[in-house]
Amino acid sequence: LETFRSTGFGGGAVDNALMTRLGMGREIARRMLQSLRLLELIDDTGQPTANLMAYKEASSDAYHQVLAGLLFDVYSPVFAVTGKNLSEKTTTQIEDAFRTFKPDALRKRAVNLFLGLCQYAGIVTEVPKDKPGPKGPPSRSTKPPAPSKGTKGDGGGSVGGRGHVATQ
Repeated sequence: LETFRSTGFGGGAVDNALMTRLGMGREIARRMLQSLRLLELIDDTGQPTANLMAYKEASSDAYHQVLAGLLFDVYSPVFAVTGKNLSEKTTTQIEDAFRTFKPDALRKRAVNLFLGLCQYAGIVTEVPKDKPGPKGPPSRSTKPPAPSKGTKGDGGGSVGGRGHVATQ
């Protein structure tokens, strides 16, 4: 976003070729383009939308607010669940707001993008990192672990202790 804000990418389409020139690998470029479309910053042909142009043309004092307004609009279903004060929410609460988004397998990535953009836009100063539950270190058993079979000294680490793998 900052590169576009300062250069405008020469007025051309935001596409794979541009992403490659910016040093992105193919998969990262694909995800970036998908995110820019989702955020309504480029259209299906890669042309900058009015939203992206408003961000580019906003003054140095206002461009974060322009992006924040866009995020409140694009992510309105999430903010309807979480409210606008994300700093009071846990990561789990924010992830729950994304449960209706598909595909489920990308939920954590979507939440990370959302939180990163919200931090960049000044909606939150620090992204929530804690999950609900105990805050101390995980409890550990005081018993030492039992020696595992197949370790050195029992025939070379193989099943059956004879230097070969048993077959069925």
